[in-house]
Amino acid sequence: MELGVKTDVTPDLSLSAAIFQIKRQNEYVDASSTYVMAGKQINRGIEFAAQGRVTRDWMLGGSFTALQAKAQDTDDARIEGKQVGNVPRYKSAVYSEYSWPGLPALKLNATWLYSSSKAFAPNNEIAGLNRKVDGYHVLNLGGRYIAKIGDTATTFRFGVDNVFNKFYWGDASSAFGGYLIPGAPRVFRVSAQIDF
Repeated sequence: MELGVKTDVTPDLSLSAAIFQIKRQNEYVDASSTYVMAGKQINRGIEFAAQGRVTRDWMLGGSFTALQAKAQDTDDARIEGKQVGNVPRYKSAVYSEYSWPGLPALKLNATWLYSSSKAFAPNNEIAGLNRKVDGYHVLNLGGRYIAKIGDTATTFRFGVDNVFNKFYWGDASSAFGGYLIPGAPRVFRVSAQIDF
């Protein structure tokens, strides 16, 4: 279920907001290390977003999500009513694109991503200790240049993901004794798109 609203406040500014609830089968590894499906995972959240032009050449946007994901009707006191593992309570993104004055074919962009800490396991414990996976901030920078080679439109893209080479845990799971998946390190990207 979702209820949302979106409006163009001015030709250069758009705002949106939504509240939502998602129910799905709850899947986890129980105390006997058995994979089970029991009860429901109830995700309730609210999301805000804004996008607009600061100047003719500079576009700025952002989004923020607050999410409560809890296990219900599981008949398992270890996880009943607790935050589901691997789901952050807060996520946000800020993105920007800048058209270089005098060179409109060149556009530079930046994206900042944030994720709050999250529970490692459905019962919020590892070996009996309360544990959370730390939140993280990641900055990505890039650009694109649109050119014409003969009569063919070509877009060149370049970028650096995770500019500061920040180490972070992207995903966590309590399955198979528990494991963490690291986020991608600094990555350089170059590509070309040719439109025939």
